[in-house]
Amino acid sequence: MTPIKSELIPHVVSTLKKTLAGGLIAAAFTVAQAQAGTITIDFEDPVFTDVGFFLAGDSVNLGQFNLLVDSPDGGMPGLPVNGSDPTACAGMGCPVNNSSNYFAGVNNAWMFLSYNSGSVRMQSLDFSFLAPYAGVINGVVGRLLVLALDNQGNIAGLTSREFAPQVNGQWMFTDWSGIGADFGNKFYSNYAITACLYTTDNNCTLNANNQGQFAVDNINFDVPAPATLGLISFSLLGLAASRRRTNANK
Repeated sequence: MTPIKSELIPHVVSTLKKTLAGGLIAAAFTVAQAQAGTITIDFEDPVFTDVGFFLAGDSVNLGQFNLLVDSPDGGMPGLPVNGSDPTACAGMGCPVNNSSNYFAGVNNAWMFLSYNSGSVRMQSLDFSFLAPYAGVINGVVGRLLVLALDNQGNIAGLTSREFAPQVNGQWMFTDWSGIGADFGNKFYSNYAITACLYTTDNNCTLNANNQGQFAVDNINFDVPAPATLGLISFSLLGLAASRRRTNANK
């Protein structure tokens, strides 16, 4: 499996703009697999503390995943946030109902997640809008977008959910479960997360003056069982045994 590379982001952005203009697409067909276990990216890994912030194109290795942060506008599109530190989000409108570490995507950020050992099924995550400034914003501002990608950056599937509106003037994390069902319960090697904001004519647009921002945490994946590999190995052994019997009878 080849991780998604930073150079692919213009292609992904261009394709997604066309997709949003034409309506959301359904997930493309891939081979369904049985579930073996789960992996959660909760941003508590010390690597995030060591990084401090992400410049456009920066990536970290999380063992089973490669995480890349990018933005078509360059700059600093991402940073880990300690939810228990009231100064960590000074000047911005960050969600207040999470005291653990989470990821803040700022300045039209994109997060790319590539699984290093085949394919996984994203099942759920916690998410919130992250306003570029503190204060009250009435109504629903936009959507979080989750994309399934192939290794060339082509969009295999796309789903989205609206950011929850503020509660008493505060942004809040909400749980988004059932992402796997949105993708037809298929498994993919690469995923991308970004945000779009509503315009006055209710279109959801990317690159909204560096205000397409989001916060995510507890990204949960199902890991497939190695049943397919076992069946293939069994079939090869059967073929070899058949050939041995054929040769012995000659």
